[in-house]
Amino acid sequence: MLHISLPRLRSHIIFTRKSYTKSFHAMVREMDRSYVLKEWKDIDFYALEDKYMPLVEEAEQEKDPAKLADAVTMFCNELHDNHVRVGADYDFEKYSSSFMLRDYGFSMVQLDSGEVICRMH
Repeated sequence: MLHISLPRLRSHIIFTRKSYTKSFHAMVREMDRSYVLKEWKDIDFYALEDKYMPLVEEAEQEKDPAKLADAVTMFCNELHDNHVRVGADYDFEKYSSSFMLRDYGFSMVQLDSGEVICRMH
């Protein structure tokens, strides 16, 4: 089972009720619709979908949930947002890129005034 946690959305969403490719596409649509920092970070979710869909298709062909989780984690790591997490049950030793976080170590937000505030973590 694969869970995705998104900031400022439901606590988590399960995207593995369909085929791997359909679940991945549903996740991309939801993130494009709901990810609060999409405009700020200028994220093109559909370009990222194109980049990682071959890995998802390979995972689906091989019926390998670990490869799916790895592809989804690499997709989510592109956001550089430690608040977006992937949870899955699979062999953690087999797919190491799932655990390489890509967070800048701080969060930024632009206020309506144009001023930018930053929080270090």
